[in-house]
Amino acid sequence: MQGSKTRLIVVTVALFGASLIGCTVHNHPAPPLDQPQPQSQRQPQAPAVHNARTAPATRNAIAPGPLPRPAPPPAPPAAAGRGYTIKPGDNLWNISKEMYGDGTKYQRILDANPGLNPDNMKPGTRIVIP
Repeated sequence: MQGSKTRLIVVTVALFGASLIGCTVHNHPAPPLDQPQPQSQRQPQAPAVHNARTAPATRNAIAPGPLPRPAPPPAPPAAAGRGYTIKPGDNLWNISKEMYGDGTKYQRILDANPGLNPDNMKPGTRIVIP
């Protein structure tokens, strides 16, 4: 009785394993390894594509090309106005008072120079006075 159970298990495993070897695209069994395929049935192999992204392995899949590079950010528009070089001891209030005659208009200078830090204005830095 023990020998027949073992034989049944071996046959079942052999049949199940053989069904896993079949071709998954067309559901045809794989040809025996000792018989070469006829020339007419051989499929040409595509060259290997080495890409960061790979397409899913489907029959109609097209391998993606290289990813497009993002466009560089646009340059800030050139501000129209006069140029001014910051001197030691300058602050926005004093520059505004000198240029406009009114220190309260310092926000116009700050808006025209988006990278300017009013708490750390370095002498020699060129700014735009609108």
